[in-house]
Amino acid sequence: MRKIILAMVFGFALFLANCGAPIVVKDKDVTENKNTLVLFDFEEEQEVKALFKENGPEEGNKDFPVERSTENATSGKYSLKVVFPNEGTWPGVHFIKFNTDWSEYTYLKVDIFNPAKEVVPLNFSSADKDSGITAEDYFGDNKLRLNFAIKLRPGKNTLKLKIAGALVESDERSVNLKEMRRFALFLMDRPDNAVLYIDNIRLEKEAK
Repeated sequence: MRKIILAMVFGFALFLANCGAPIVVKDKDVTENKNTLVLFDFEEEQEVKALFKENGPEEGNKDFPVERSTENATSGKYSLKVVFPNEGTWPGVHFIKFNTDWSEYTYLKVDIFNPAKEVVPLNFSSADKDSGITAEDYFGDNKLRLNFAIKLRPGKNTLKLKIAGALVESDERSVNLKEMRRFALFLMDRPDNAVLYIDNIRLEKEAK
């Protein structure tokens, strides 16, 4: 009986000690949770089905492979693999279903893996509700979009595009970051058989 009582006392003491022990959370983890909003990480097939593909006005919206891949993922198990066609004016993928309020964030960041041995020029374009969008296949006036031209080096790349305080292409007004409507990643001058792996599209606040 004495052994049973001692065991119960010891167990209760251990329980109290564990209850009093603090749960340690790294400051970095807390900061990332507060300051980062992930828009797409392609862990769900629905994220891919919601994309709109375009290849330029002359060729129409020709189909080309866009699918989830387990290669070169930086968030979770999957990335988005895009196999660009050799013909077409500006083949790319348009993101049209996402959190539309970007006003609290400073940067849009994207991880992109370029498997080629040469630099691939990438274009980023985004449009707010005032850009003139009238249909899924019309992106509005280019002068009223936020545009960036990027050169992807071979291997891993992380785009860091400053959106806070950004102006539209014509410089006539600020981008309405509270009401974003779509953004796109596309190629124009490109090597043949271009392939990109895209992952972890996120908004981030300025680190303090």
